[in-house]
Amino acid sequence: MLKDVFHRILFAGLLTVLLTTTANAFDGIRRGFVVGAGVGLTANAGWSADFSIIPDQSDNTAGFGGAFLLGYAWDNQNMIVLEANGTRYSTDIGTREDVSVVQGFVGPAWYHYFGPTGTSMYTVVGAGAYIFQWEHDALGFSDENDPGPGVVVGGGYEFTDQLQVGISVGAGRTEESEAGTRFDHTHINVMLSYVVY
Repeated sequence: MLKDVFHRILFAGLLTVLLTTTANAFDGIRRGFVVGAGVGLTANAGWSADFSIIPDQSDNTAGFGGAFLLGYAWDNQNMIVLEANGTRYSTDIGTREDVSVVQGFVGPAWYHYFGPTGTSMYTVVGAGAYIFQWEHDALGFSDENDPGPGVVVGGGYEFTDQLQVGISVGAGRTEESEAGTRFDHTHINVMLSYVVY
């Protein structure tokens, strides 16, 4: 009971701070709070692992890419965000065929814009965690590896206010703890993103 009251008070306090500090946010100036999302294609997503029963297994395939970011721009050229940048695709893992996979980077990232809002090249670099989750619909089986270290790098062009196209490369390592199998991962996303500031 007391725990629920504490959570409600904490939520109300955070909501109050958020609402009062966003009065000047989302005004079209790349300064202050930013939120964005991107969709596109994964040109290449891959994983490799050395299973005890099937050594040296790997797969590289195309898929659907997506990203979400939430953060703060401290001036017109720089913003720091919490970014999720990943992919969804189908693959074969071990002895399981046609497995649906979600993998990607999650963590802090820094965006740097080289020109004025609406007509600028940009770069992104981030370091955080890499995730790998998979499910086999026909067998009703799903699992996720323990997250490991991950990075993302990329760049692109903001061609209108808040609309940008870019390419990003993510890489990381996860581990399936029950078997002690390490997975190495990569993904290359080409996305159209909408960033509100």
